[in-house]
Amino acid sequence: VFGCYSALQNRDRTSLLYAAWIVVALLSSTILPVHDGSRIYDFLLNFEGLRVGPAYVTRLVGNSLGYLQAVGYVLFARSFLDLKTHLPRIYRLSNVYVVLSIAWWILVVPFWHIAVKSPTLVFAPYAMMVIAMLLTIFGSAWVRYRQGLQVAKFFMFAIIPYLFFRGVFLLSTFLNVPSPFSFMESAGLGFFLQSSNTAQAVGFCCEALIMGLAVFRKNRWLQDELKREVDTQNQRLEATVDARTRELAASKADTERQHQLILDSISYASRLQKAQLPRKSRLEGRFLSFDAI
Repeated sequence: VFGCYSALQNRDRTSLLYAAWIVVALLSSTILPVHDGSRIYDFLLNFEGLRVGPAYVTRLVGNSLGYLQAVGYVLFARSFLDLKTHLPRIYRLSNVYVVLSIAWWILVVPFWHIAVKSPTLVFAPYAMMVIAMLLTIFGSAWVRYRQGLQVAKFFMFAIIPYLFFRGVFLLSTFLNVPSPFSFMESAGLGFFLQSSNTAQAVGFCCEALIMGLAVFRKNRWLQDELKREVDTQNQRLEATVDARTRELAASKADTERQHQLILDSISYASRLQKAQLPRKSRLEGRFLSFDAI
């Protein structure tokens, strides 16, 4: 709800990508099979037994959502950290990751019944690629924080549980690495966390909660930055206006001085010219005896 509301209110790329990712992650977590079934199929959809060719619809939908949320998280992360502008090499690396993920989806998801015969060979490279990409994003967040992006620290806090639980899921599911939760008692919380799918769902929840705060904090930070930039621009504008006003006042005073000098020169020349002319009284009657035809 917060992600969608934030996207509608802000309408910026980061908020839209976050909303899209969190919705897909929610669907992906509800579609994961746990100890007593898959929530979305138990309550909302009835795909059990349906097939598209040799592939089960439940498997197609579940794996597609899994790949989509993995790609969506990277798209959101690089937008949040603005990697395209500040870390272009990492941004290009993320493009390679997105392309490879899509290629993996095209090659594996429709042919799951074939790929599942050797899951380690098929999915181990993908699992390592995902973990490497998440570690790269975490390192990028640290670099961006050092560069002055203060909200990157919230991103680092958020990605830690996501990276941990996501890594547990990938390593235990595709590389047969024992989950740290497998050493817990099969009772209480340990009963649920021993399932790698449940662990991944917990990671989604932690990421959603903390990253929601991070998105909110980034929006506030952007507003504060915009306000500071506006204040700075206003101060620069006021200083420019004051300087220009002083220049215009000095120019006006100089123009008035020049104008007065010209008037004084004209007045002085007029006096000189009038001084050369005889008085009017001396000219009266002097030409009465002259006629012109």
